[in-house]
Amino acid sequence: MLKDFLTASRDAFTDICKNLAGVMGYEILEIFPVDDDSADFLCSQQEGKWRNTKRSNIIIKMRRGTDPIGESLLRNVQDEMKRYSASRGIIVSTSGFSPSAMQYALTRPVDLVDRRQLSEYLHKLKK
Repeated sequence: MLKDFLTASRDAFTDICKNLAGVMGYEILEIFPVDDDSADFLCSQQEGKWRNTKRSNIIIKMRRGTDPIGESLLRNVQDEMKRYSASRGIIVSTSGFSPSAMQYALTRPVDLVDRRQLSEYLHKLKK
């Protein structure tokens, strides 16, 4: 399934990403077009198990490429989190993260999903 994620056409990649967000437990509110190797979403997640519980906004950025994700993308996510009143940001990457990006994420509400975790989510998607 990781091969499909890496080689899919732009539309197929976006569809896989939408389904992946669902597997991760998020409901997509808005899709932001980026390019052939990127998909950005504004999602929501219910904060509790009860029906009338408040929903939180989440920014998700999915990237497929060969270069590690740098700190600048994490800063961009934080700016978008403020703009959309999001409580968390998630960056999914097939190429990993730079040391500065990993250090930056340690003290910020931004989760980094690497290739191994992505493979686990894609395996759940396949079921």
